Amino acid sequence: MSSQGGALGIGTASDEVQIATIKELEKESYDGGVSSSDPSVRAEKGEVIDVSQREEEDEGDGNMFLSHEEQFPEDPDAPEEQQLTFRAIFVGCCLGGIIAASNVYLGLKTGWTFGASLFGSIFGFAILKPLSTTLPTWAGGGYFGPKENVCVQSAATAAGSLGLIFTSGIPAAYQLGLLSATPKEDFGKLCTFTLACAY
Repeated sequence: MSSQGGALGIGTASDEVQIATIKELEKESYDGGVSSSDPSVRAEKGEVIDVSQREEEDEGDGNMFLSHEEQFPEDPDAPEEQQLTFRAIFVGCCLGGIIAASNVYLGLKTGWTFGASLFGSIFGFAILKPLSTTLPTWAGGGYFGPKENVCVQSAATAAGSLGLIFTSGIPAAYQLGLLSATPKEDFGKLCTFTLACAY
């Protein structure tokens, strides 16, 4: 047994054999039939590959890869869109109100709440995209793009977070004895506090 840990099964081979084995493995990986200029082989070796370099190398094959700056080019036929519209604010606030109401129930029952950002973005697009093509312009129709959908998402997030005070702050105020004995006696204070937070 070796004095370098042979009982454990390690350290039994000499350093020269290990180095020779590593060199043989490296030689086999380099002689695998693929040139070292291939980007996939170079990426496996840990080399940094520029996207524009990959684009130039693949142009001869007829394959066109877009660079990271041109993945989502702007549509030249898209009209100039309004980002802040009444329909975006209205739909976003309605979706945020649904989330706020469900967060009050869910937060008081389980202690968990969820954000309205993803909900507002997906459902806002699902509601407004079909309406934008079917309704006339005076009734809220017209082009609906990603920038206006961000406005829907922002409105839903702002409105959806309003219910969080009813799951954390107000119950804590009752536990600390800062308010009256029952919420019925503090109806005016709660309404004023809600309106102040909503503003």
